[in-house]
Formats: sequence, C-alpha cells, structure tokens
Amino acid sequence: MSHELRTPLIVVLGYSQLLLEVSTEPDTTEMATGIRKGGIRLLNTLNSILDLTRIESVRFELDLKTLNLLDEIKSVYDSFREAAAEKKLNFSMQIMNDQLFTKTDQRIFGNILKNLVNNAVKFTNKGGIIIICGIDENNMIYVTVKDTGIGIIKEHHEIIFEEFHQVSEGN
Repeated sequence: MSHELRTPLIVVLGYSQLLLEVSTEPDTTEMATGIRKGGIRLLNTLNSILDLTRIESVRFELDLKTLNLLDEIKSVYDSFREAAAEKKLNFSMQIMNDQLFTKTDQRIFGNILKNLVNNAVKFTNKGGIIIICGIDENNMIYVTVKDTGIGIIKEHHEIIFEEFHQVSEGN
C-alpha cells in the first residue's frame, strides 16, 4: 500500500517542483504551487495513516534516541513561518531553556508538533501563535503551542481524540 500510493505522489511532487523551477508564467507558477502544497499535504496525511496502521497492527517500533528537542522545534517553526506570514499572523518561539535533551523518537515527536502547529495556523485567522518550550520545576520538559484561534469548547475536548473525528472545519 505504501509503495502503491507514495510512488505516484512523489512523481507529482517532483514534476510540480520542476514546473516551479522552469516556469516564467505567473498562472503556471500559481498552479504548480497549488499542486505542490496539495501533494505535500496528501503525503503527510498518507504518512499519518500508515503510521496509525503500523501502531494498530503492533508492528510499530519506536526509534528512541537521545536528542535536543530544540533542533526539531526550530525545524517545525521554520517550516511554518511562511504559512503564518501569508495569513499575517505573529509567529514566534519562546525558548526557556536551550538544553532540552530527552530520549524520544524524533519522527514521532516532529509529527506531533507539526500537527499542533499546522492546526494553530489553520484555525487562527488573526493574532498569533507561539511555541513555548523549557523545563518545569519538576525537571520535566514541556512544549506548548498557544494560539489565538477559534479554540475547542470544553464539551468537545473528549471527542477530539476519537478516530477520524473533527469538531469544526474552521473559517
């Protein structure tokens, strides 16, 4: 399944990138950008579905390594700066401690943080988003994504963790 879906999608992404590099027409550039953004979103969704399938089948193994979470946090921040700027949102990081070493699966941590920031960008129309990270008084690392988006009312807090459930499509 992975090969059957991922291979043609990689071809679409590759050709859209090639179009972006050679295009001199604004309309063609805009279409290629749309194809690329949609393809990347689809690839991320596919990867999430495949991860979920592996987790549920008990064939999923974590790749635990000691790493400084700041590297991944900064990478996620950098990857969403343009999207936040396009929506004219303030987007920043507040680093309370620059030594956030822990043993974790870098890909899983990165995916979780990407999903949180992606939702913050998607559901925030004005104001801003801030990623806050540090070590609390119990020597526990924390990473928080705060935004001025639409939020989720308290009655829906439990159902957002149900499979394939979404509270709102947003504005």
